[in-house]
Amino acid sequence: MTATDLVHLSGDGIRVAIDRRTGALARVESNGTGWRVTDRTELAAGFRLLIPLPGRRNNLAYGERQDPPEIRPGPSGDEITLSWRRVRSEHGGEHPIGVTQRISVTGRRVLFATTVDNQSEYTVENVWTPCLGDLRPPSPDQELRSFCLSQATAVQQRLWPHFQGNCPPHGVDYPTQMASFDDPNAGATPGSPFMLVLARDQGMYIGVAERRDDLVSWRSELVPGYADTIARQPDPDATIRFSTVHLPFVPPGTTKVLTPITLELFHGDWHAGADIYRRWREEWMSGPTAPAWSSEPHAWLQLHLNSPEDELRIPFRELPEVGRECADAGIRAIQLVGWNEGGQDRGYPFHQPDPRLGTFEELRDAIARIHALGVKVVLFCKFTWGDRTAPRYPEIAADTVKDPYGDPYNGVYYRYQTPTQLLGINVRHLIPMCFGSERYLAVCEREFATVVALGAAGLLFDQCQHHADARLCFDLGHGHPLPWPVYGNDNELVRRFSQQTLRSPDFLYAGERLYDWEFEQYHLSYLQSANPGHLPLHRYLLPQASMMTAVTGFDDRNVINQCLLYRYLISYEPFNFKGRPTDFPRTIAYGRQMDALRTELRDWFWDGTFRDTVGAEVWSVDGRSHRPYAVYLHRHTREPALAVANYAAEAASVRIDGIGSRLACRLVGDDTWISVSDGCVDLPPRSAAVVIPAGGALRTGDQPPAA
Repeated sequence: MTATDLVHLSGDGIRVAIDRRTGALARVESNGTGWRVTDRTELAAGFRLLIPLPGRRNNLAYGERQDPPEIRPGPSGDEITLSWRRVRSEHGGEHPIGVTQRISVTGRRVLFATTVDNQSEYTVENVWTPCLGDLRPPSPDQELRSFCLSQATAVQQRLWPHFQGNCPPHGVDYPTQMASFDDPNAGATPGSPFMLVLARDQGMYIGVAERRDDLVSWRSELVPGYADTIARQPDPDATIRFSTVHLPFVPPGTTKVLTPITLELFHGDWHAGADIYRRWREEWMSGPTAPAWSSEPHAWLQLHLNSPEDELRIPFRELPEVGRECADAGIRAIQLVGWNEGGQDRGYPFHQPDPRLGTFEELRDAIARIHALGVKVVLFCKFTWGDRTAPRYPEIAADTVKDPYGDPYNGVYYRYQTPTQLLGINVRHLIPMCFGSERYLAVCEREFATVVALGAAGLLFDQCQHHADARLCFDLGHGHPLPWPVYGNDNELVRRFSQQTLRSPDFLYAGERLYDWEFEQYHLSYLQSANPGHLPLHRYLLPQASMMTAVTGFDDRNVINQCLLYRYLISYEPFNFKGRPTDFPRTIAYGRQMDALRTELRDWFWDGTFRDTVGAEVWSVDGRSHRPYAVYLHRHTREPALAVANYAAEAASVRIDGIGSRLACRLVGDDTWISVSDGCVDLPPRSAAVVIPAGGALRTGDQPPAA
């Protein structure tokens, strides 16, 4: 390939080159650092189409194997449009399928906009674009890893020099990373609307450039594969082929404009990449106004009444006693689980009170009495699934999500209590239901009306964030286009629910581990974060959003410390949410001390701006980086402060750099302010401290000492 074979586009910090003979993306390079993200032009990759034929489903058309495209430059020299009127597939010959790609550079961003005009007799199922045929680290000694948003945190996987495949090897030719099999939301939209490729102090961002319901995934392949499989060591001649994969299922005789994709190079760690997404998302997304009671520092109790194996723990008429315990413990809300007929994970989507626990009137009365104590009751519900064993399942069976063969997708099942069920012998299979069916949405709205009629203060929609393996629905009888993106009405369902609570502005809409775009409709996300390496990506993207995490230990200081660092509400869950506040005295006592501290210093640690580790460094005495810690900016002055924890069972001393030299420190559970003149702070075992500017303005309480 010669220089004349390339079309060059350049922006602020990025250069790209396109092979004019094939339309393949031949080079992506950073103007600032010189990183050639993709360089070997002989490995350049163009678009790819999957065009299934009768008896030959895996039939591909490769962009770089087509006739040269028609090339039209843009008006300003930073844009070109490539057009192919027809394509040739590997096993089907020539097809009247047109492909148009507009590639433009604006500032630091490269935008890829693709249209497929399918006038053939076949469906174009998948489109790979853009494709990087030779993804490389900045230098041979550096590592690469992928990083994507997943259920409040991040999934990170190694790319180079050790490649971490997650697709079963029997199903692919090369070690491959794609959507995670452990997490349905990782690696594909809407759960992962962007992907980062991280190197040392720089990276590549690639993500959707418009909010659409189209299914887009991120895919990496190690070609040809490993030299050493145990070490995951690539072959010496291996390359990483990175692609954005669209799944539009373009039917014959139609034209489809794909979701545009943006690519940008950045300096810094993952925070700098996440900032690109956050700036874009802030241009169009806003959330609803949360009830005032849910927006203050407070704690919840999650309380389980019944499982599919019939424990029937607490009758409805006894619930006010639990409410009194909560009020005495300073707990502001109860998430009530398993109140529905059959118990937790049984009988869905139907939500009527279980008569074995009491009557509708008894539950409604118990909720009202608990509310009178100053404690809110939020009801746990699920609408994503249909319980195949439920007596009323035949009423909804027609509205299950169907695969291309006309069969319902396999869903999920959960195991409770008895050895029979823990071994999976009598589990109740929950089948994904189609929110694209108006008939099924009406069922959900009727069932939600029960929650409203019971006088609940809110709904916690469990597993609202995924649909198991169901991503597209192919059922003609649902009245939606084919195929229907299964996530397409996730927010619409909750919007319809909200029409029933317009006169109840204090009604809370909460969901489990919300994916990012669900914050358009929900007020609160419930998650589990009890991991010492928990990375608070969602908190970084949404500094003021309400998020709550499970606290299950009987002296669970470290998870409570994590709540301080990451602005999480506490959900007390003794005996895995089958206990009561009186079972948890040490944990609740420490939790109340933490909540009191962050309420006193709320201008930083509640109403301030969360910055994760950006803006400060914390070091251990041996010079190693210390984790965890979090930086907050004061809501008015923007002065930085810091919360730092020691998860270890031994005391630790740390040194803080970056937030000033005149500091004051205070531990959770200790009202004493300690002057910090040298940046050094002593942390007892399993403790957390706040470090603020000496003499800094407080909302309430005593001033910290001057250093």
